[in-house]
Amino acid sequence: MGDYILIIMISIFGISTLFTYSYYGVKCFGFLTTPKKGKYYNIIYIAAIIISSILTVEIVIGLIDVAFALMAIPNMIAIIYLSGIVTKEMKSRSWFVLPPVQEWYYKRKDPFYKAIPKFAPNCVGTSTKNMDVIYPKKNSRLFVPRNLDGTMEKTIFEIAHRQPENNVYWHLDESFVGITHKNHKLEAAPLPGKHVFTLVDETGESLEIRFEVLVR
Repeated sequence: MGDYILIIMISIFGISTLFTYSYYGVKCFGFLTTPKKGKYYNIIYIAAIIISSILTVEIVIGLIDVAFALMAIPNMIAIIYLSGIVTKEMKSRSWFVLPPVQEWYYKRKDPFYKAIPKFAPNCVGTSTKNMDVIYPKKNSRLFVPRNLDGTMEKTIFEIAHRQPENNVYWHLDESFVGITHKNHKLEAAPLPGKHVFTLVDETGESLEIRFEVLVR
């Protein structure tokens, strides 16, 4: 039964691929010439299918590799040709940028301060740090008092985020404890000992807060 299903799937994939490449070729050839002449691509396309059916697999694969390699030539020509246009459209602007914590304090005093805009999704190599700890500082030792009934007081953990509208997911010692949005504060009552808070925002950036809780 599995053999027949595999044959059907391969047949559907092969036939759909033939029609798809035919459509792409007609559109591209019509763009390079005129829309009316685009249909003549199918003549070359069908002739190539017939010829390929009587050649060996090694020769057909070699021709396909050559065709894909030749595709780099028009792509490089287009990149070189359009590079001047792209350069003209680029806008250069100086931006006053502070680290996340300093920015968090500065914005409260200066209403005209503007945070750096979000990077476009297709921007690569951007390593701007968007999160940092306000309290407690990393590797801090926290003294947490007890209430009269013996229960421990809660500690408020707070971070600064350049894009406060992003959700931040908090994990205490690898256990999920909550989500913050805009106001990135979280109350927690970790037990005495050493702990690690791991924070991850919706873009995938992570931050660790290592601390130790002391109780008397």
